[in-house]
Amino acid sequence: MEGSFRMMVTINKTTIIVDVPSKEEVNVTGMCASGNETESSITITPKSGPLKSLTFDFKINKNKDMADKSELVSMSAEVMVDGKVEPISANKTLLVLSNPKLFYKCDVGSNFTADKVIFKYEQLKVQAFNVENEKFAENGEDCSEDVGPIPAPGNIPVNTYAVTEGNKTCIVFKGSMKFVIPYVAKSGNATEPVGLPEKFTVSGSCNFLLNGEVSQKMEVKFYEDWILTIYFTDSDNKTDVQNQLTADSSDKYYISQIELEYEYNSNLFVTADESILGKKAKFTAANLTLWETGKGKSYMCNKESTINLSSKDGFELTVSKVQYQAFKKGNSNDFGDASECAADEETNSIVPIAVGAALAGLVIIVLIAYLIGRKRSRAGYEQV
Repeated sequence: MEGSFRMMVTINKTTIIVDVPSKEEVNVTGMCASGNETESSITITPKSGPLKSLTFDFKINKNKDMADKSELVSMSAEVMVDGKVEPISANKTLLVLSNPKLFYKCDVGSNFTADKVIFKYEQLKVQAFNVENEKFAENGEDCSEDVGPIPAPGNIPVNTYAVTEGNKTCIVFKGSMKFVIPYVAKSGNATEPVGLPEKFTVSGSCNFLLNGEVSQKMEVKFYEDWILTIYFTDSDNKTDVQNQLTADSSDKYYISQIELEYEYNSNLFVTADESILGKKAKFTAANLTLWETGKGKSYMCNKESTINLSSKDGFELTVSKVQYQAFKKGNSNDFGDASECAADEETNSIVPIAVGAALAGLVIIVLIAYLIGRKRSRAGYEQV
């Protein structure tokens, strides 16, 4: 267990701040679980200072449908306040950690409240079970605070991503994106919809060769360790590398490759089997000719569409409200004239037809009403 810990203790209206000393200034004892045991503990005893002892108790929570979890189930401490040692205890689940075979990491940190204390932690890394040679496991899981907010599958945000080098913006991409990712659940094979959140960082390259072809790439990092890379390639397949990087080779470009690096984290894959938790994976869809458009123009498609990136694995990408432009010049994030997708063009053509039909129907109704009214007027004249 490692991290930065601080306690805010309130006893009889007296509040003191207690920092847990570094490992060089404490003695550590505890109880390790062995075999099928499901409980462990660690006790930290500082060599000096107001904190006299601090004990954390852990337990494995077994679950039939989801992966087992280790939990921090209680905390007890002794703190010197106004010359008197005061006991503090909390016998409840304080933190749900990772699978027992993995370490749990929380860099951003958080806090929990127990009895007379607010316990704050940062840069936390803990593994309470299956520790070998006093070392953390190779794989771990991030806390929800590090992962960040996860959008609901039906409410994926429309984000704008831009790649800039120096004072030049070469790629602008706007849209809502959601991947359907296959994985191994406790009950068997399953898929999970994972959308790109509002929290992300963007990098990339305005001059890049992909398989010897002039390209540009956009990298979007999100959920702590996830990276989406989209490659945009010039339609002209020249072999002169220098010429590719310096000349406007073709008047068209397209998306040629999509890569997703991701991690099986129980925050996102709730029912994942413990055999895959904490592991990283990478998916690549290559040799694509997706959303081709002309240089100086953008591609736009508002209607939702699903792209089957792998018929074998069931890996899919669902997008909506998309507009992108690569090989841009200047430093503006504005889009050039848009080439619309067929689905949008069909929708746009239906609208005037529907409006025209409605107007025609209205004209017919007015004409019929006029004729009926005229006929009634003539009948009145004849009676007179």
